[in-house]
Amino acid sequence: MKVNLTTLNETGLILSCDSNIEFPYATAEDVVTVLAKTLAGALYVTRQARGSETACSIQLAMPNVGKENIEFVYIFATSADGKKASNSVFVEVN
Repeated sequence: MKVNLTTLNETGLILSCDSNIEFPYATAEDVVTVLAKTLAGALYVTRQARGSETACSIQLAMPNVGKENIEFVYIFATSADGKKASNSVFVEVN
């Protein structure tokens, strides 16, 4: 998954991505996961279907977390049956 833009606001993090649906073996039912950790140790996770569009937007609820408090954010995809996974990709929060 390629993340083109990140937006952090008072409700959380929005990732605008290329879904990579055109890749071999990618399906609309694949699950995209976003995982974030704050410096205080809180973990935030969201999952959604890849979908059939070439672009996707993923909202990760992280209320009132500032950029300076985010330790890391990663995104990856798994097959719908959970048997295969993509490499995880580090997401830079701008």
